[in-house]
Amino acid sequence: MTENIIQYVVDLIEASDRSMPAHFSSRDDRAETFWVDFKDLSASTEVAMASSAYLWLNEMVTLESKQNFMAVLKTGEDIMIGTYIIARLDSAEIAQELIETIARRNIEFVATQEQFAGIAENVLHADVQAYWKRCAEHGLACAG
Repeated sequence: MTENIIQYVVDLIEASDRSMPAHFSSRDDRAETFWVDFKDLSASTEVAMASSAYLWLNEMVTLESKQNFMAVLKTGEDIMIGTYIIARLDSAEIAQELIETIARRNIEFVATQEQFAGIAENVLHADVQAYWKRCAEHGLACAG
C-alpha cells in the first residue's frame, strides 16, 4: 500500500510540465504553479509554497553553480508539493520515505548530465539537507 501511494505521488510530480521554478511558472488562474494536477490544491496554497521554496533556497543554500542551484530547487519544490499531497491523502506517516524517493530520483536523473557535475556531493551538504527538510515541513503544514 505504501509503495502505491508513493508511486502515485511521484507520478503526479513527474507528469508536471513545469519547465522552470514554480515561483516563475503560471497557468490559467495560477500566478505561481507546480503544474501538478491535484484537485485538492488551492491557488493561494500553491503560491505560498512556490514562493517559499524559492525564497528559502536563496536564504539557506550556497551552491557552486547555477545548474546545481536549479536541481536543488526543483528537488525542494518536488519534496514540498509531494509532502503536501501525501498529507492530503492522509498518509503523512510515510512522508520520509517519499522525500527519500523524490531526492534519489531527481539526483539520479541530473547526475548523468555534464552541466550538473558535483550534484551528488552538493546535496550531502548540511545546508541542502536543512533546506529540503524545511520544504517537507512546509508542505505538510500547508496541507493542514
